[in-house]
Amino acid sequence: MMHFMAGHVALAETRGKAMTDTVQIPAGFQPVTKEEFFEALYADKRDIMPSISESPYNTNWETKGRVRWGWSAPGWKNPRGEKIFALNRGA
Repeated sequence: MMHFMAGHVALAETRGKAMTDTVQIPAGFQPVTKEEFFEALYADKRDIMPSISESPYNTNWETKGRVRWGWSAPGWKNPRGEKIFALNRGA
């Protein structure tokens, strides 16, 4: 289940125990579809890997030099939630 509210995305896992968390697409990032996200990832020649160091509710995608290239939600804490993808157009 996903609700959009003023630049935030509320993620709720309804199987078993209820868990709600609000995540915000980082400033400077542009929301894209899953297909656009992975097309850009495969087209980029840099070594880009997922990182969950910031929050268990979203994933930062970083270059080897730790430049934040992309962002996706949910993270490992809510693996069955709605998928949200964004790209850092300045990276």
